[in-house]
Amino acid sequence: MLIALPNFDHGGHGDKKEFNKLYKAAQSTLISYAFFPENKHFYGIKLHEQTITYPPFVISIPIFWSKKFEQKYKVLKKFYGVEQIVVEKRKILTHYIHYTVLCRGTLESCQKLESRLTPFIEMHESKSMKETKSWKGKVMQNLLSRIFGFKLNNIQQKNCHQKSGSRAYLK
Repeated sequence: MLIALPNFDHGGHGDKKEFNKLYKAAQSTLISYAFFPENKHFYGIKLHEQTITYPPFVISIPIFWSKKFEQKYKVLKKFYGVEQIVVEKRKILTHYIHYTVLCRGTLESCQKLESRLTPFIEMHESKSMKETKSWKGKVMQNLLSRIFGFKLNNIQQKNCHQKSGSRAYLK
C-alpha cells in the first residue's frame, strides 16, 4: 500500500486540496477494513479471532467482599474466555473499592466480561440518587453472588441495608 504525503510549501503550510485527498483516502481505507474484512489485505486473517488488549474499565466491589474478589477474580478468565485478566485497586471508598480491570482476548470475550461486571442501571426521575446507588449496590452484590458464590452473612447484610437503604426499585 502506498500513501502519498501532501506537498508542503516552504512556508510550512500544506496544500489543503492534497490534504483533503489524503484524508479521504485514509478514511476510505479504514471504512473498507471495518466493513469488508474479506478485503485482500486481510487474506487469511479472521478478525473475530484476533487477540486484542481491551480498554480498561472500572468496577465497584463491596468492601466486605474485596479480599475474596482479589483471591478469586482469575476464574473470570475461564468463565468469559479472555486470555489474560489483571485487576488493580483504583480507589478505596467507605463502602466500596473501585478496581480497574484490564484484559486481553477476542473482542467478543472482552465485551462479554465487561458487560457482566458492569451492570447497566437505568436512572429514574422518581428515584433519588441515594436510592439509585442503593439499587446499583444490590445488583452488583447479586452479580458477585452468582459469579463467585459470595454470600452475605447476617452482619454484612444488616450493615449493607443500613448504609444503602432498602427502597430502591428497578423499572
